[in-house]
Amino acid sequence: MNNIEKEFIYEFEKLSSEKKEEVIDFIAFLNSKEKEDATEYLFSTEANKKYLIQSIEEVENEEDLIEVNLEDLKKGIFPKI
Repeated sequence: MNNIEKEFIYEFEKLSSEKKEEVIDFIAFLNSKEKEDATEYLFSTEANKKYLIQSIEEVENEEDLIEVNLEDLKKGIFPKI
């Protein structure tokens, strides 16, 4: 297991059950053989739609952003959340 995988597991374990479910669903989507349009998937439920719109608004308002250094990410060094 590499550093990225270890860090992912470490951070994943800190998530709430609801957030873990969202991550698992998204990974399953990415790994699926179906070529469904990502936007269509993200808007497929009211909860997804609300979450996506809220996330877009937070980015536009520069709220809850996490600054990362791309060189650190390449080395498997993740920002502390």
